[in-house]
Amino acid sequence: APVPVAQSDEAAPDEATPGTASAADLMNQANRAYDRGDVERARGLALQVLADDPDNVRMLRLVVSSACIAGDADEARAFYAQLTGASDRAQMETRCARFGVELGGR
Repeated sequence: APVPVAQSDEAAPDEATPGTASAADLMNQANRAYDRGDVERARGLALQVLADDPDNVRMLRLVVSSACIAGDADEARAFYAQLTGASDRAQMETRCARFGVELGGR
C-alpha cells in the first residue's frame, strides 16, 4: 500500500506566503496563475509586485490584461495609462479589444 505523504506547514514553492516571496517569485507565480486562467490570483500577485515596483512593465501588462478579461475597463485604463512603451500599449489595446474593452489610441 502507498505510504501517505506527510503534510507540511510550509507553503509550497508555488504558493509562497505573502510578504516572504521575492519579487521574482511573485512575478513567476503571477504569470503561472494567468497562464492557468486564474486571473484574479494573477492580478493580486501582480499588484503586490507593483506596490514596490510601480514601473514593472511585465506586471502592468498582466494587470491590464487581467482587468480586460474580467471586464473591468476602469482598472484596465488606469494601469494602461502607466505603460510608456508604444509596443506595450499597442499590444494591450489589441488584447483588450478582444474582450470588448477599448483603451484608446485606436
